[in-house]
Amino acid sequence: MDIATKLKIRNFKSPFSTFTREQDGYALAMTLVALPLVVGLSAFVIDGSRVANLHTDVQNAVDAMALAGARELDGEDDAIERAEAAISAMSGNEVWFGDNGNAMGMGSKTRITYTTADGAQSDVTVTFLGAIPDSDDTPIGDGACDASSANESNCEVKGNSAAQRSNNAAFVQVTAVPRALRTIFRIPGIGNDTVSVSAEAVATYSAVVCDVTPIFICNPYESYNGNWMANGMSFAKNFGQGNLYGRQINLSYGKNGKAGPGNFGFLRVNGNGANDLAEALATGSGSCHRKTGLDTKPGANVGPVTTGLNTRFGFYSGSFSASNQSYAPDINVRSGNSQGYNESRGRNSRCNPGCSSYDPESNWSYYDALAFPDGDSTYYIGGGTIAASSDWDIETYWDITHGDYSYAPKKKKYNAPPLAVSIPKSFPGLPAGTTPSRFDVYNYEIDNDLVGDAAPNGETGHSLCVGPSVIPQPKRREIFIAVINCKEHANDLKGAGTDIPAEAFAKAFLTKPAIGWGNYREISMEIIDVAGSEGIGTADTNFREEAELVR
Repeated sequence: MDIATKLKIRNFKSPFSTFTREQDGYALAMTLVALPLVVGLSAFVIDGSRVANLHTDVQNAVDAMALAGARELDGEDDAIERAEAAISAMSGNEVWFGDNGNAMGMGSKTRITYTTADGAQSDVTVTFLGAIPDSDDTPIGDGACDASSANESNCEVKGNSAAQRSNNAAFVQVTAVPRALRTIFRIPGIGNDTVSVSAEAVATYSAVVCDVTPIFICNPYESYNGNWMANGMSFAKNFGQGNLYGRQINLSYGKNGKAGPGNFGFLRVNGNGANDLAEALATGSGSCHRKTGLDTKPGANVGPVTTGLNTRFGFYSGSFSASNQSYAPDINVRSGNSQGYNESRGRNSRCNPGCSSYDPESNWSYYDALAFPDGDSTYYIGGGTIAASSDWDIETYWDITHGDYSYAPKKKKYNAPPLAVSIPKSFPGLPAGTTPSRFDVYNYEIDNDLVGDAAPNGETGHSLCVGPSVIPQPKRREIFIAVINCKEHANDLKGAGTDIPAEAFAKAFLTKPAIGWGNYREISMEIIDVAGSEGIGTADTNFREEAELVR
């Protein structure tokens, strides 16, 4: 074969070979091959985004409702009622795509609403829970406490009443009723042209307080051997009803050896020694605490009660200095304190007012000077007493403190104004003729320049023991304390307790200095406000309530 023939054979290309090697029209061919995948993916993206948007809108709505409801779950008797009202008020949450409108459009906006009167008309279901499983992997229904139902077996607190269920409700679960979204494309392999979309949220209530004076008192309204104080209402509700106005409470430590109604104890502070506790009692710079988890401190060293708290009245002992502004006394420290030796009465006492400890005049002569007296009648509550009503001997106090009162009762002259009318009351809505509280009288003395009035023994409301550079401060006799159901948590309060729930947080007015002998200590106070919905607002400064999503 000659060379020309060989070249012809080598350059010959069959039609098939030419076709397979042709590159013109390559993009069109690949497009035709990929077109079904592109169309399917586009359909998925379009409908998937519509489903995602609907779910986002619904999730946002139930999140908002759950947070609004949980914010009211403070353990008070009407917590569920207030929570349902808050959820019902969240009617402005709108969603797209969820009204079964035209599949090619967005449809009209619809609202997610909750109606307490008719659950069938609601777009969500609401369940109040006393507890939920610890693990997020465990469904809510397994082991949860349904506080919405009476006598729920998984609840620690059972009962038919709305108050009992409200006391037990710690979580709120909001579940959206499934909404149908009409898809633009049928789902391959299934053929459905609608997708059901729902969402769920669980939220709980959380409260944190800071700068709490490291004292807790035992709830006097917790049952004590069938005592009348167990009236079925919480401590805060009793305040909201006016049942604590003007009632002096005397509380003890070390009298009966255990915590119960009528006792007080200590909260843990930064530091472990008695000096750390005394410092916190004197300054009020306590730690921050969660309402659901208080840490208590053993009170083996009870000395700080008098040395720390009584700096607020201008008594200085131990490491506390009368020249330190941090320990300034209140601007009205009148407490019926002895003023020392008085030759006309033949008393053998100090020549100067005692500045290191409280020496009440009642130990010598009731009519020389008078601290705020107890109530006209009191009830024993285990470790202490509480006044049966707001009535107390205001006339005698006023006449000794501000009148022309000689040492014999028969010579007293009433110079007091019509107190029940002229002294403003700090608690609203009290019946006419209610005796003003000691706290209101104390403020009346300040506001009307009566702090300098002298009792027969010469005592005024000004501290005589403070250093010249120290300026007395207002509200030093006010402390912010925790209230605990001590009978319920008696075992937890033995020694150092942890994670003990607070029944309430309250602002208290120290009616007189702390007293004590041996290991016994006694403090006296009036409750002037409580933090939260039942209070009058003055106790909320250091109190922060929050709701948080937990699922």
